[in-house]
Amino acid sequence: MSITYRVERHNDGEIFAWYYPSVTQSCIPPKIVMRLPHVIIHNAPGFETGYAGEGPADLALSILAHHFHETPEEIRNEWFHYRFSDTHPHSKALELHQAFKLKFICTRPLERGAHYELTSEEIDQWIQSGQEKTAPGSSNNIAQL
Repeated sequence: MSITYRVERHNDGEIFAWYYPSVTQSCIPPKIVMRLPHVIIHNAPGFETGYAGEGPADLALSILAHHFHETPEEIRNEWFHYRFSDTHPHSKALELHQAFKLKFICTRPLERGAHYELTSEEIDQWIQSGQEKTAPGSSNNIAQL
């Protein structure tokens, strides 16, 4: 099933992220919108977008965690285990979130009341293209993240 991720800045300036099944023209179910769990590893007080910082990194990580069906608890446990290690994490979300942030999150600032959307197909295409391996700042060493 295809998923759409919606990132929106409310009028008070706070960023929220949601996910819901993408609608196809052949099947139009009611839109079930769920709030995206915040996977906190960068000490960000909340999600952010439009620059390279902790809030955008947590947003990228949270989207990828959901995309890869990884729980926040699994990622936090792995983060604390691998962050000072030279070994690679098993978590695809941890491995790819910085490159994903640079490609999809840093490049999208939001004005109050605005939103943008990403689909699971866009994420899969980016991974299949190999761009996550060539993105500036991408690394296989979790300690550098």
